[in-house]
Amino acid sequence: MIHTFELKKGTLIFEEDKIIINDNSQSQRNLWLFLSGIGIFIGAMFVLTFLISGNKILLWIGLFYMVAHILVMLGFLLEPVQNEIQLREVKSLILKERFGSNFLEIKLHNGKIKKVSQIENPKYLQDYFDIVLKHKWNIL
Repeated sequence: MIHTFELKKGTLIFEEDKIIINDNSQSQRNLWLFLSGIGIFIGAMFVLTFLISGNKILLWIGLFYMVAHILVMLGFLLEPVQNEIQLREVKSLILKERFGSNFLEIKLHNGKIKKVSQIENPKYLQDYFDIVLKHKWNIL
């Protein structure tokens, strides 16, 4: 049996043996990687300006900026962007709310976490988890 839940920009589909996520996570990931690349470039420009002027504050600002954007880039490179997840790979499904935004956190057996954001009706999704997933698949 297929159950479909609407996202603000996409759908979340629960099938018998897998979860299919159709959202804009790949484009969001590419945007953050691009912005982090620009941040690394700006930090490098601060460091190069230090080499010309000798002002040490430019060196520290540039290094801090570069390290921060490298960490953001690494975080997005290590995050899984799977659109199809087999239910046997799922360790737990948790519906969370932070800063007024609802998202679904899917923990996988390999230790990675897939987050699905922009959920339209979290109450229906929570009811589905309570009724179907808890009793049928013992995931939660």
